[in-house]
Amino acid sequence: MFGLKDLHVYYRKYAITEIRMIFYATQLFCQFCLKNGINIERFVERVRRRRV
Repeated sequence: MFGLKDLHVYYRKYAITEIRMIFYATQLFCQFCLKNGINIERFVERVRRRRV
């Protein structure tokens, strides 16, 4: 969802830990959106437009 472009880790075990945290945060975000009736695709598109 958010990509791994900013992942600058040189050791595999730290990279795996970092990737797990990213996936966990993404999962929590998706659950929050589903529970509150927020369209995930629209929300992500709005956030993407603000960053550009």
